[in-house]
Amino acid sequence: MLRACLRTVRAFTRLRAGDAASAQDNPSGTALVRAERVEVGHLPAVGLLVGMAACVAFAVVSLMLPVVPLAPFAAAIASTAVTVLLTGALHERGLVDLVDSIDGSGAGAMPMLALLFAVGAKCALLAVLAAQSPGGVLASLLAAHAVSRFAPLPMASVIAPEAGRWPVPALVARRSLWIAGLWCVPALLLLGVAGGGGSVAGALLFSGAAVAAWRHFLLRRHVQVRGGEGFGATQQVGELAFYLGAAMAMQPQ
Repeated sequence: MLRACLRTVRAFTRLRAGDAASAQDNPSGTALVRAERVEVGHLPAVGLLVGMAACVAFAVVSLMLPVVPLAPFAAAIASTAVTVLLTGALHERGLVDLVDSIDGSGAGAMPMLALLFAVGAKCALLAVLAAQSPGGVLASLLAAHAVSRFAPLPMASVIAPEAGRWPVPALVARRSLWIAGLWCVPALLLLGVAGGGGSVAGALLFSGAAVAAWRHFLLRRHVQVRGGEGFGATQQVGELAFYLGAAMAMQPQ
């Protein structure tokens, strides 16, 4: 199980672990499909690793900066930059590619605006969380990166039989969903301790609703979704909604 987890880490980050195809060899994120030894149930474990790095960056920058209103926003930018470096912007690239295919104009304005909105909104929400609870923002970072990597898995398994154009679900079995869910539990428990049970409920509610709405939108628009871009875009939607739900329900400290 450990080796399977390490292979998944290597496939979806720039870290050298395991022996699956690296993210640099699979920039679209379709190592899921081509490397059968990659267990998709360990994707939230990748999120925990990335989330821990984000937490360290957020905490270090926060401690280095003076206590001013914009300090949490700067720390959020730093944590986001660290996650992008670790993953090679895998998920952000997926969001850009999918919005570009939806837009269809070829001008490139809409994909860039979508990326700017997603990154800016995440940093702003992290700053709000930091103002509410210093511990809560770190717990939210950790949990969001885990849960948002779980979100595309059940969504993909629903879409595939209907549309037949999402390559990831072929490898998503019930066992994988259980493994992915279990990886999310420690981070959610930590969020419950740091921010209260309401923050966990709010984050999961908003994240689930956003992913469901995103699925409905893709089906209604008959969007041609490829595995890499579909996974990346859904992860971004789920992460952003998770922060929003946590921020709305966080108990101030």
